[in-house]
Amino acid sequence: MEAAIQWFYVHGEHVEGPLTPEAFNALQADGVIYQHTLVIQAGTLDWLPLSDLMKTRQMIPTAGAAPLDGPSGCDVRGGGP
Repeated sequence: MEAAIQWFYVHGEHVEGPLTPEAFNALQADGVIYQHTLVIQAGTLDWLPLSDLMKTRQMIPTAGAAPLDGPSGCDVRGGGP
């Protein structure tokens, strides 16, 4: 059985998650997760803006186009969840 994909994102000064791809999609569609929001998939090491991750990976859950402008995430260092 394959492990479920889990996502985390930075909201203000807090890390939110874990999220299922469906929950991630809903937050992106609602404008909570923007192109500049820092995100990470469980099991990976680097926090990246959603827009950068979408350029390098096709496995990002999508819910249509997320807003291009929005609040920037804070700088999170030190690896993934």
